[in-house]
Amino acid sequence: FQPDIERITEYFDDDVKLVVLNTPCNPTGAVFEPSLVKSIAALAEENGALVLSDEPYEYLVFEGEHYSPGKDFDNVVTVNAFSKSFAMTGWRLGYVTAPADILNGIKKIYQHSASCVTAFAQMGGIEALENEESRRAAEDMVRQYGERRELALKLIERSDYLENEFVPDGAFYCFPSYAPDVPSVQLAKDILADVHVATVPGGAFGAPGEGHLRLSYGTTEETIREGFERLEDFFRRL
Repeated sequence: FQPDIERITEYFDDDVKLVVLNTPCNPTGAVFEPSLVKSIAALAEENGALVLSDEPYEYLVFEGEHYSPGKDFDNVVTVNAFSKSFAMTGWRLGYVTAPADILNGIKKIYQHSASCVTAFAQMGGIEALENEESRRAAEDMVRQYGERRELALKLIERSDYLENEFVPDGAFYCFPSYAPDVPSVQLAKDILADVHVATVPGGAFGAPGEGHLRLSYGTTEETIREGFERLEDFFRRL
């Protein structure tokens, strides 16, 4: 689940205006190699294109290193949020950095569509960034995600019907392939209706995701274990 720089280079031409990167990645949990991200940003820069770097999971890294290309390149629009790294999902608080002309264009649209983020969410964001207790809590959350990742990977390894093709290095998702010859959207619907486990069909993320399910381990260990027991029961009967 790492981008293929040779294929990207092959398809790059003057019509490409924007390259979207999401690392750590939803749905796979992959953390892209810093050298690879730099190569893609440099390729875009050489061809007059922008890079949109989507980084809400930047602190949820268990292996490897998160690299933000906006650190070294001027053609990068960096989009981030407080929802994942600081558990502020639902507060709809995010931010963007970009070249000045792009930011000016963004503000023209934003100020007439949302005006601003609600005040209490802004204050919460400041606390998340500046409060030492908040930093410790976020670090503890990442540690717990790491433990739950290990549990989910063990349960997938024991499964007769799921296979993890790689170890997710970040975010809080596994993206295993499954054995039954059933389209992922239909399979996800059947699992939800039959055993009441919510999964996300891999096909929702494009053709390469077909044959996979996105499973989140962002819940309790007890719920993770029960979820996998229900999945095994479903696949066994299928």
